[in-house]
Amino acid sequence: MVYLSSQCGALVHRVIRIAQAFAVFPFRLKYNGLVLDPALLVYVLTMKLALGIHLLLVEEPSLYASSVLSYCAVVFHSIIVLFKKDKLNEFLRLLSDCEFRFIQLGTKSVIKTNDILDYFLVTSTVLTTLLESILHQDAIVANFFKISLRLSLLGVVHPFFHLVVVMQRRFSNLNEMIQDSSQYKASRFRHLTELHQQCITASITLNDCFTQQVLWITGALFLYIIITSYKVFIVIEADAGLLEVAIKTFNLIQSIFIAYMACAICEGTSMEARKFDILLHRLMIADVAGELVNDEKLFLHIAMRQELCFSAINVFALDYTLIHSMISAASTYLVILIQMNG
Repeated sequence: MVYLSSQCGALVHRVIRIAQAFAVFPFRLKYNGLVLDPALLVYVLTMKLALGIHLLLVEEPSLYASSVLSYCAVVFHSIIVLFKKDKLNEFLRLLSDCEFRFIQLGTKSVIKTNDILDYFLVTSTVLTTLLESILHQDAIVANFFKISLRLSLLGVVHPFFHLVVVMQRRFSNLNEMIQDSSQYKASRFRHLTELHQQCITASITLNDCFTQQVLWITGALFLYIIITSYKVFIVIEADAGLLEVAIKTFNLIQSIFIAYMACAICEGTSMEARKFDILLHRLMIADVAGELVNDEKLFLHIAMRQELCFSAINVFALDYTLIHSMISAASTYLVILIQMNG
């Protein structure tokens, strides 16, 4: 049985509804976990088939490689998520247990999500796609499928990063609680360390649920950044007009911004998880009575602490170094393309 606090439960339901609307999640959340919904499954498969037909017939040639990789990422997610149902239910169970223990410890946690950022990404994606289509005089059907493909990509990564934000807030709650627990006995700290380890396990399970999809999406995003950068150079050189230059530039900035936000969320969560161990270590050093230092469970937690690192199948870590690598690699490929064009 999955129990979530009213606020956390509302957020999880909201994330699932958005994923369902974007045709990337064929499950419904019931009291006993995620359950496959046949109607949603048909909706997901129909949208993927329609997107595939659109890709074969009317996709813009200059963006074909990026679009194919994006489409493969969306299709792959729709397939892999069917096999990840048990893992997703395990994460929800772990999150439910964490929520229950937070309530037992008397915390009043507030989870804040940036809804404005969600609206901005969706609105800007739709508007820029429409403006591009107007400039190129695309058909209405082509516009619809271009928007659907780009929103599907957002829908794939949206649940993962919003749930990572939930875990980040939980680690932040733990850090606040351990700083306020200096007057408590060692038993209080043992409960907090157990809860911290449970949050670590939940975060690792969440990463396992989406690790393959993140790899595909990152590859598609990287390729899109290279192609869009090159197209910005081409339209500037060809003096194609201010509006087209502005649209291409905005698409490029938006792609880099999405990559940056994704890495910032994961890096921030890992830092909050590490901060707990640092605070506990400082309190143990400052403990004059020696009650904390002599506690075996606390000592083992510090000595054998488990690092939290979000990654894409361990190919690369989702942190700020990924942004540096993507920008430097994209710049290198862009120079090569410009030289070949020249």
